[in-house]
Amino acid sequence: MDLSAPSGQATASDLTVSDVVVNFQGLRAISGVSLHLRCGEVLGLIGPNGAGKTTLVNVLTGFQVVDSGTVRLAGEDIARWKPHERSRRGLVRTFQSVLPFGGLTALENVEAGAMATGVSRKAARESAYQVLASLGLADKAQRRVDTLPFGEERRVGIGRAIAMKPRFLLMDEPAAGLNDAECDELKGVIDGIRTTGECGVLLIEHRMSLVFRLCDRIQVLQQGATIAVGTPDEIRLDAKVRQAYLGDEAI
Repeated sequence: MDLSAPSGQATASDLTVSDVVVNFQGLRAISGVSLHLRCGEVLGLIGPNGAGKTTLVNVLTGFQVVDSGTVRLAGEDIARWKPHERSRRGLVRTFQSVLPFGGLTALENVEAGAMATGVSRKAARESAYQVLASLGLADKAQRRVDTLPFGEERRVGIGRAIAMKPRFLLMDEPAAGLNDAECDELKGVIDGIRTTGECGVLLIEHRMSLVFRLCDRIQVLQQGATIAVGTPDEIRLDAKVRQAYLGDEAI
């Protein structure tokens, strides 16, 4: 049985990983992992530190070569595509550490993302304003991003990714360092991305309260292998997952 696949038939627009293996100097970091993400879906990717989550995202985005297995975007094998080629085709990521252009304004940061789609400077600026407004940051457009509070700075980074008009947005621990109120704002942002139906989100996150409130499905890795995939309710009750990762944490 393919643990990665959601119910129903795959569509031509999906992002799929099949039986990927990655070795680091003889150490197997990913062992036959498959993953399936649809547009309009939020898929959580969880597991202990060292389980292979970030390595898998690096595989998806072209920063890590696989030893075997396939990665397909809309049915097309992208194994030989460079990271910038993948991002131009709609496979976009945010990083665990905030990486804004500190000397630029919030608007200029988001505008840089929009420019990557190949539009004119004028169109990129208009798109950036719209993205900032959707994130509740319109009044911060002219503020240098390195003067903003951490939560707002992180939202600007997400806005830069949204401005690239992703088909799939891969988010590596976006809630790291956020307080509860900022996490609620982040949930609203990701819900907004999902409700357009045009973008799928892969969410790597250790804050389980966010994962279980937000995700349609959750995939659990342990020691480089998938041990469970299911709805939040199914994962919450899965004995293997509780033993490997969740413990007795109430979610």
